[in-house]
Amino acid sequence: RRIHGGSSGDGEVEYVTSQHVYEVSHVDATLSLDGATWTLKRFQLHTPAEHTFDGKAADLELQFIHESVTEGGGAKALIVSAFAVVMEGQGSPSFLRELAEASGSLASDPADVVPLDFAEVAQAVMIGQLSHQGANPRDFVPNFKNYLRYSGSYSSPPCTEGVEWVLLNNPLFIYKQDLAALKALEGVNDRPTQPLNGRAVNTSIPA
Repeated sequence: RRIHGGSSGDGEVEYVTSQHVYEVSHVDATLSLDGATWTLKRFQLHTPAEHTFDGKAADLELQFIHESVTEGGGAKALIVSAFAVVMEGQGSPSFLRELAEASGSLASDPADVVPLDFAEVAQAVMIGQLSHQGANPRDFVPNFKNYLRYSGSYSSPPCTEGVEWVLLNNPLFIYKQDLAALKALEGVNDRPTQPLNGRAVNTSIPA
């Protein structure tokens, strides 16, 4: 069942309940990496996060799934993951609040449209926030320069290989109430953390 989730300008997001993904259409949302142009196709939320850092998982992982057409006409995938955590005194970016507010009243034939500002989404995600209270803002490096990369697979069955992953280091923050609303929609839907199995994880920050 396809359920309307929100729109902004000519862009539109629809929540597909059978797959727990937000499909994006009519939005020219692209990024350039490795000499290719990647187009945003959909995003999905995992509670808790599927990736762990020092053995710890964030409260929420947002996976933005991009595709690029190969010379042979096939598609290859790039997934950019952002991580959100609950922290006292820190609130949600507006797009997460809007998704949380809409999650309890989604309908197959919506009467209301929930606005999502994709420019705001990109800015919030690709910059991120200070990792903790008291962190030195002079040491802050925005997410578009501050990430980890590895080659892996989709985290959903059949877990097809050949996916480039970009994990953004700076977190987003989320209100406890917003996280609870998204959890009620998604449930516990994280894939257990997998061993690296010899995969190389590279950082954008010079040693």
